[in-house]
Amino acid sequence: MKNSSCFVIGFSGIVSAGKTTLLKEVAKSIEDSVSMLWDDYDHLVKLEFEDPKKWVADGCDTNKWKTVQFIEDLCSLKKGKSIHHPTTKEKINPAKYILIEDPTGRTRTEMEELIDYLIFIDLPHEISLARSYNRELSNKQKWQNTEDLVNFLKFYTKRYLDWFYSALKIIEKRLREDADLIVDGSKTTNEQAEIVISRILNYVSLTQ
Repeated sequence: MKNSSCFVIGFSGIVSAGKTTLLKEVAKSIEDSVSMLWDDYDHLVKLEFEDPKKWVADGCDTNKWKTVQFIEDLCSLKKGKSIHHPTTKEKINPAKYILIEDPTGRTRTEMEELIDYLIFIDLPHEISLARSYNRELSNKQKWQNTEDLVNFLKFYTKRYLDWFYSALKIIEKRLREDADLIVDGSKTTNEQAEIVISRILNYVSLTQ
């Protein structure tokens, strides 16, 4: 579904790579843009598998992550139609640039032809894990009970060791191979944004 009148820019990366932060920073500098965040649709994601360890052993088929509403809304925006935010119900109008956050990038068949330009944020896994822990430890409102926090961290660590790390490695490899631009996630958000904006505008100028 290529459309020369609009451009879909995808932001991908592993957990806590800074996808949302970078997307929002880039959006500030790109006029006539609209954003779609994976987290806003997270409650609508359907997984077509029950055993994550088997899913990893079978090759981590991201096509088993179904995001029907996300796909429908993205297609509507590409066709120049307005959509409504999945939680706030706020009306969102189409724009020339559609910035989307999707951790699966082009690895899902239904997304492959929808993303015109894919950015992968490269971040070491140890920093990703540290950021994830820090985010939870900093959420005082969520974790008012210390025991609940400790139990969650134990659960997260066990899941990470059991299968999550392996899944990240497999999916990360595919994202790298499909990416049009790989940015260093250890750089500041402003540094990353400058690189991304320059490359996006250059891409658009070459395709028009």
